[in-house]
Amino acid sequence: MITRDQDGKRDIGRAELGNMDVKIKYDKLFSTFEKMMEQYSNLDHTEKSYDYWVQEKGDYVDFDVLNFYHDIEEDYEDDDWVMQYQYEPGDEGRPEDLPTLTYGKGYSFPTEEAMFNQYFDKLLKEWFEKVYGYEVKTIVGI
Repeated sequence: MITRDQDGKRDIGRAELGNMDVKIKYDKLFSTFEKMMEQYSNLDHTEKSYDYWVQEKGDYVDFDVLNFYHDIEEDYEDDDWVMQYQYEPGDEGRPEDLPTLTYGKGYSFPTEEAMFNQYFDKLLKEWFEKVYGYEVKTIVGI
């Protein structure tokens, strides 16, 4: 639950530690998230176009994205992306959901997902926009 304190700053509800209630300010939570995400702040990225068969449609589907890799030389061939940013609908994705940031649930950021739980997607969106400068409307974990 996100609330506001008496100064109008965002809070993230309460956490119980033993017999204590601890209130965490959103800016402190985001600052902690940023520190944990430093290793993802300089990922190689490149545009990639997918063209694949979809049985239900009985046709090929075009899908253009910006893929983010740890090492583009090593990961590009295996398509081992960390995040995938879709800004144009192509044949996949609804225009009202774009731009979309996709990550591998339990794979791309396993520690961060576990630690930040229900706040992870919101923090990831804000962090990605700040670090990479691309607007995100929808976060998708696959």
